Amino acid sequence: MALVLSVGHIFWSQSIRYYMLVLAFQMLSIHEFLNGLQQPAFRSWLLAVLWLLLGMATHLSAALLAPVYGVFWTLTLLRSGAARHRGLTVIAFSVVIMGVSALGLYLLTALSGTMSFQTSPLPVGVLVRLVAYGGVPACGLALLACFSRERRSPAFAFWVLLVAVPLVEIVVIHRLNLWYAVWNHAMVSMVGIAVLAGYGWLALERSVPRRAALTVGCLAVGASLLLVMLYFTAAHGDRPRWRDATLALQRDMVHRAGARPDIYADVPGVVAHYLAVPPGETMGHPSVHQPDRRVPQPTVGRESYYVVEKRLLALQTAAWFREQCAEIGRFPARLIVRDRTVLVYRCSAMP
Repeated sequence: MALVLSVGHIFWSQSIRYYMLVLAFQMLSIHEFLNGLQQPAFRSWLLAVLWLLLGMATHLSAALLAPVYGVFWTLTLLRSGAARHRGLTVIAFSVVIMGVSALGLYLLTALSGTMSFQTSPLPVGVLVRLVAYGGVPACGLALLACFSRERRSPAFAFWVLLVAVPLVEIVVIHRLNLWYAVWNHAMVSMVGIAVLAGYGWLALERSVPRRAALTVGCLAVGASLLLVMLYFTAAHGDRPRWRDATLALQRDMVHRAGARPDIYADVPGVVAHYLAVPPGETMGHPSVHQPDRRVPQPTVGRESYYVVEKRLLALQTAAWFREQCAEIGRFPARLIVRDRTVLVYRCSAMP
């Protein structure tokens, strides 16, 4: 339930569905890996690797799971009494996992020279996003799990590593500029949070009266449901409302005569799509331009329209729009602290 009610899981389920396919392959791989822990068998290890490779074939971020296996095996083999794990099957699995990790690193390095990178969140920002999108109630229960009696078990250690290792990898990838590192590449960590939340719930049931535990559970579920309700209502799916803004722009253009105006948008391809540009031509289409992040300069002799996200405007630029242009549309989309409101401005032609 913690995973199902998380806004991050819902958002990416609706936005880029191959991320969910990657997550499904990773969860299947984890299932076989844990089966192999209970009853070591070549079939389980083989399936764990195959599911992981299928995930990597879907999106390279699936490779972030491989070091989780590697770190866990290293810690397991270093523990006293772990000699029974030193079989040929385990050694072979460890070699394969190191190979998968090396393959992922090689592909990241190979692709780094062919891609341009944007500024990624700072390490604290990645953690904040994981907590926000994973759900504060689930993360709170996961922290409570640190006081459960199961915290000394190998399985518990695995789920902790599943939360921590991908986040560390995202930070390292960002620091080395190997990839455009964003929190959702480490979405498999949310599975670890959900499982640890289950441990936390068990610890709560054992330590407080049943009525108190049920009250806390209802509050946790209620808080998550409230966030989901906001997501589908006031937040408009936690997305900027580019379609509504483009329709407002079109309506305003219809009522005004004169030369064809210039159109600028934070996401030119999206606005071009809603302006009925054929799908294969939206990227780089001359009908919509990328705006200058500094103070814009309208074209001489023609009006200009700007479709911009409010939170991305610098103070100086926002002040210029208020003074020099007419606001013809404002389309709020707010989720607690995140404001994705879209503004539409019509700027008069320069004489």
